[in-house]
Parts: sequence; C-alpha cells; structure tokens
Amino acid sequence: MKQIGILIPAIIDPLHTELIEAVYETVASYGYDVLVMTNTTNAHDHYNDYTTGEENIFTLIDAVRLDGILYISQDFMKTALKQKIAAHIRNTGIPCVDTGGSAYGFETVKIPQEAAFYDMTVHLIEQHRCRRLLCLAGFEGNADSDARIAGAVRAANAYGAECGVVYGDFWKDSAARLGAEILSGKREKPDAVICANDIMAIVLCDVLQEGGMHIPDDIRITGYDAHLAALAHFPTITTIGGQSRLLGRTAAEALLARLGETVTPTNETLDLICGASCGCVDQIEDYRSSFKQVEQFVHRELEKNEVHEMQTTTKYIAKMSDIESLDDLIDAADRTAHILTGFQTLDICLCEDWAGDVQRPEDYRSEGYSAQAELILSKRISLPSQSHVRFFTEHLIPALMTPHEPMLLYVLPVHYILRNYGYCVISFSPDVHFRISQLLVTYLDAFANGLRMLQKKMYTDYLQSIVEQTSLHDTMTGLLSRKGLLQYLHDNTGKPLGILLLTISRLLAVQGKKSASLSNSMLRSELLVAGALRLLDSKALTAARISEKTFAVVFPLQQKGSADAQAEHIVTKLDVMMKKMQETADLAYLPELFHQSGKIGNGTEEELNEMLTALEQGAQSADAPKTIALSMLRKLHKELHRDPGLDWNQTVMAERMNISVSYLQKLYKKQFGIRFIDDLVQARMEKAVTLLTTTDLRIGEIAEQCGYRHATHFMRQFKAQMGVTPSEYRSKVIG
Repeated sequence: MKQIGILIPAIIDPLHTELIEAVYETVASYGYDVLVMTNTTNAHDHYNDYTTGEENIFTLIDAVRLDGILYISQDFMKTALKQKIAAHIRNTGIPCVDTGGSAYGFETVKIPQEAAFYDMTVHLIEQHRCRRLLCLAGFEGNADSDARIAGAVRAANAYGAECGVVYGDFWKDSAARLGAEILSGKREKPDAVICANDIMAIVLCDVLQEGGMHIPDDIRITGYDAHLAALAHFPTITTIGGQSRLLGRTAAEALLARLGETVTPTNETLDLICGASCGCVDQIEDYRSSFKQVEQFVHRELEKNEVHEMQTTTKYIAKMSDIESLDDLIDAADRTAHILTGFQTLDICLCEDWAGDVQRPEDYRSEGYSAQAELILSKRISLPSQSHVRFFTEHLIPALMTPHEPMLLYVLPVHYILRNYGYCVISFSPDVHFRISQLLVTYLDAFANGLRMLQKKMYTDYLQSIVEQTSLHDTMTGLLSRKGLLQYLHDNTGKPLGILLLTISRLLAVQGKKSASLSNSMLRSELLVAGALRLLDSKALTAARISEKTFAVVFPLQQKGSADAQAEHIVTKLDVMMKKMQETADLAYLPELFHQSGKIGNGTEEELNEMLTALEQGAQSADAPKTIALSMLRKLHKELHRDPGLDWNQTVMAERMNISVSYLQKLYKKQFGIRFIDDLVQARMEKAVTLLTTTDLRIGEIAEQCGYRHATHFMRQFKAQMGVTPSEYRSKVIG
C-alpha cells in the first residue's frame, strides 16, 4: 500500500481538518493512505521538556516508510522546530511539498489568494462605495500576506481608490493596536479595513464596537479564512472561504504528480462569503440581544463540559496509575478508550526499548524511534482487542501490512516529558472531524504516566533484587550466607549432595610467632578459613559462612565412596591450604576446625538446623579425652600425609597425644582402617613415586626426602611395595 505523510502541529482549528480531509479525498482515489503526524502543542518559540517531547513525533518520518510528505510549515509557530523538521525531511530523501512556501527548498504550491482579495476589494468599492481602504496584513515578507496585499492594492488602483497597508502578525495583538489607533484618532478612520485573516477581523470589530463605533455603519471590516468563529461572530464577518480545502487539494495534486501519478487539476476556486460586517446582511438589534443570550448559554455549557472533562480526567488517570504490570496498563487503556468519542481504530505502539535500562533509569530514549516496535493495544470497532504483536516500525502498524481500503490515520506521540515511549495511531468515523481534545490529551498522558510508573517499579524491583542478592552472600567473606545456602539447597533439591560443616573450636598458637589479641586473631582466622574455602575447587564445591565461626561446604556425592570420605578429603586439602596461607600471612594463630559431615536430604532449614545443633554439641564435647585424642590424631594424620619425609615415630606421637603406644596403634587402625606403620610406608611410597616421575633427583636424594636414612632400605621397601626397583619404575613410566 502507498502512503503519504502530513506533518502538521496541534489540530485544533477546523481549517486544519478541512485541509487534511481535502488531501485524503484527493490521494485516496489513487490508492494512498494518509498518515497525519501531529502533536498536542504549538507554542510560539517557547520551550519546555513536555513540548520538546511532543515534537519528537515528527522524527517518525525517519523510521516509517512514506512515498511522499506534505509539510504544513506555515502552521508551525517555532522557527527552530520548522528548520529541524525540514532537515529531517531532506535527510530522508522523501519527495516533499511544502504548503508554507519554498523557504526550506521544497516544492511549494500557491492558491489564487491575490485574485480573491482583488474580488473582496472590488466588492467593497462597488457595492459599498468605499474609497479609503486599509489592509491589515500579516508579517512583512510573508508570501501569503504579500499575495493578499497585492490583490487589495491592485483593485484599489484599478478603481481609483486609496489602499494603505499596516503589517500585523496574523494574531490578535496587531488588530487590537490598530483599533486603539483608530479610536484615539491617531490614525484616520478608513471606510473599510481588509484583514488578512478572520482572527484579526474579529478582534478589530470587538475593539471598535467596545469603543463606541458601529459596524458596518461607521466602518466596514472583512476577513479571510471563513473560520467558524467569524461566521458565529456579531456581526458576522464578511470573509473568503474554501482556501484550506483548495490548498490541501492543490498540494496533494502537486505531490501526486511528483510521485509519477497522472493528475487532473482541480477546478475549485475561493468563495466570497458576505456577512454583516461589510453591510451586505442586515443587523437587527433584537438579534444582538439574542446572540448575547446564546453566547452566555454556550459559555455555561462549555464550563460544564470542562468540569466533566476534569472529573473524567481524574478518574481515568487513577485507573491507569493503579497498575502492577504492562498487561494491567493495557487492560486499563482498553477499558477507558471509550472516552475518545467516534474513533474507529486505536493502536498504541511502543519502541522495543521503551523501558530503557533498568539499572540506569536516567538512560532513556529521548529522540527518534526504534527500528522495531510492539503493538501493545489494537482496538477495532466490533472486533476483539489485540496486544503484544512485534513488527518493523517502517509499517507504522501491522494493519497497514495487509490489503485494505485507503485510510486516514492520525499519529500522536506517547511520551512522558522527554521520555519517548512510542506513538498512538487513531482513526475516526467519516462523520467525526478530528481535533486535539482535552480527553485525547488526557488519555495519552495518563497512559504515558502509567508507563513511567512501570519504569519506576522496574527500578525498585531491581534494587530489591540487589538487596536480596546481597543478603544471599556474607558481606565479610563473599561466601554464601545462611540464607544463600538454603536457597542453593532449594534450587538443587533432588540432586545427591553431601555437606561438610566446620566450626572453629579453638586457636592454636604457632611456635615462634608473636602473639596478638585473641579477638583480632579470631577474626583473621575466620578470614583464613573463608579464603581457603574460596581456593578450593569452586566448580565442584559450594561454600557458605553460616555464622561467625561456622562454615559449610556442599559437594556432589560420587557414585563410589561415602559422604564422610569425601568430606575428610576436603578437610585435608583445607588444612594444607590454610597452612600455606598462614605462612604467607605470618599469622600467630591457626584455627583448629571441628567438623561433621553427611548427606543432605531435602535441604530445608529444619534439616540444616538439626545438623548445626549436632555440630555444636560435638564441638562442645570435644574437650573429652577421647575426643581430644581423635582430634589430635586426625591432625597428625594430615601432617603425616602432607610431609611423610619427617622422622615419624609411634612413641613420639603417643607422647604428643598423651596416650600409650598400644592405644595409639589401636585408635589409628580403628580411625583410618590401616596400621600406623603401613600408612607411613604408603605415604612415603606415594611421595617417592611423585619425585621419581616429576624430578631428576638421584635415588639417594629421593630416599632422603622420603624419610629413609639409607638408600638400600628405601630401594628394598620400594620393590616390596611396587614390584620393581625405583630405577626400573622411573624407566618404565618415563621411558
């Protein structure tokens, strides 16, 4: 489907609607949709964040596919905005016709304004015998104003009349100044004033009548535009009508020709509409009184409507504010759309990045539109609403991607101040003339406010997640906290897991180290344990700090072997690591750890509490002689396997443990399943194998490092254990 875009500011004047509808009637017969990109504000060179957000809608031409553009530049108040829009149009390369002249380098069109003003002036001269005329024009140098002046001056010259020119601003101030000058006598009263538009004609009439003059008896006044306000004024304003429709049709035909269409030019002309302000229509004094009563009634009704709209506004803003999710907001927008009387279709589309960066809430889209968008609400009369349809923004809305009759669509911004969320596309039934109503502004602003509230909620949820995540970790050590451990166990329910619980039962002074305060040493010991746990295999193990002195290690259970055996291996590695770290950190104390282990079942808090209670009770009973002996034995066992080359002796070990040699032998066999002497030989053989295969040391040197005083004793024992001599083993393995 072919598409033409119209760029026009806030549509609040019926003349805007006449122009747009004339364009649509012209291009629809050639198979074109008309996309009217507009906003709700049009201030004079006044900037604030809201209006800037509104004006972003005109950058949509960068993203939407258009065959041609009609730029209604003369209706934009801000010079800088007009220049910015013109630059965007040039960058797109889309064919454009500018109805406001050629100041920005685009093709433009002209309608016979000069001829219409010529006819208006001739009417005043011939029908009302006016000889001294004054033309209240627009801005000096404005093309429309110059054309209207030229028509009036040419007619006056042709009939030998006078026609002076006063430059105005197409607005109320210049008309009020001229009226004051005529009333004060500063300016000679002319027979008639030909105003360049109806607004100035209305204000001039009011000022002169309030000053005591009678219109048209004392002075005749005419306007231009055939504005509804001119026709409803007392007296009715003589004016020229049809220019908006003619301008729209002429511009559309020029654009169609640029797009390669074969166009038959329109035959429409401007019409002189005679009213009471020039004297063509009688004024009845009773009518003036009736008019005032009607005027007062209309004002009262307008006030009632304003109050109703304010109440409606408050209600619907509340509905779109009381939401918890985007779907809630969509539902509220769906249920409240009926306030937009007469609409046929309503589509709300959001940029794919409308939510911005949840971690950086001040980083948001303020200009332009994303290449992809999401249709979050699509309403069609008598059809179910749709939502959450992703599409490319170049299509504007998904409905335009399927065959359809030519459509007239109005496109408005959805934004919160400078935050650009997307756009709303709306169409109306043929009998409804679109205008920017307060309810439409309220609806869009309420929806945008709902989006902003969702952004804030997302950020709040993000902060809450950070707090929650922080609570899952111990702030001092970085390990999981008690809560984090429970969460981990919950997430891994059903997996075969073992758990090792460790607590610091006491601090052991390191010989030769300067002692420090116990409180400080305890803190450093806790950090030492945490550091050693972090250095363990993190992929296989998950460590947590349960309390100040208590830690936990969760590990996957192997198919062969018990949880206790795996836990003992972990404790051994942990002790070695803490010893190395203690030497590097030069600590005066080493923590002595009491531990318990087992399988973890469902991983509930109750189960963990039971295991921690058992650990605490075990640690408290660790002062019993047998418990002390076992703890010491485990420690010596670890030291033996860490450094089997030392002069290990059962008698010395028994003395250190304050038990007999026979009890040591019995306890050792029961605890580790092997005799002390056999375990010592096995540990020395393991070290010998490592040295044979990883170093170039001589056999005698290896024997010495493994705790043998004589190499022959080492070689004899190695062959007895391994079946080959040390040299044969090295040759066999290394080759």
